[in-house]
Amino acid sequence: MAATFISVILMIEAAAVIGVGVYTAIVAFGEEGMHIVGTLFLAAVCLGLGVFLIQAARGMRSGRPWSRGAALAWQVLQIGLALGSFNPDNRIVWLALLLAIPAIVVLALVFRQSVTDWLARGERQQA
Repeated sequence: MAATFISVILMIEAAAVIGVGVYTAIVAFGEEGMHIVGTLFLAAVCLGLGVFLIQAARGMRSGRPWSRGAALAWQVLQIGLALGSFNPDNRIVWLALLLAIPAIVVLALVFRQSVTDWLARGERQQA
């Protein structure tokens, strides 16, 4: 059950990152004075990250052991983004919380015994 919940959170994060990538690509062609190459590169990075998160979610759902490391890596980076966006003076605390809460939930769930057993089962099936 915890692995499924982690998978759902990763899919939601993937959808959000892909949405940011698509929005960035659209804005690149509409704004004056934009550095189009840099903006399109940022959009491509966001889309690539979205694909990575989708694969991590699928791997977690199917019990692939590598998916734990992928989920951990992204959640640690996301907590870093949350800490960087925390600024009470500019009233964007909501963004920091929006980034930090799912990351903390996934970090707490990924080390549960049920997730470890689920991923170990997938490892035994691959051998």
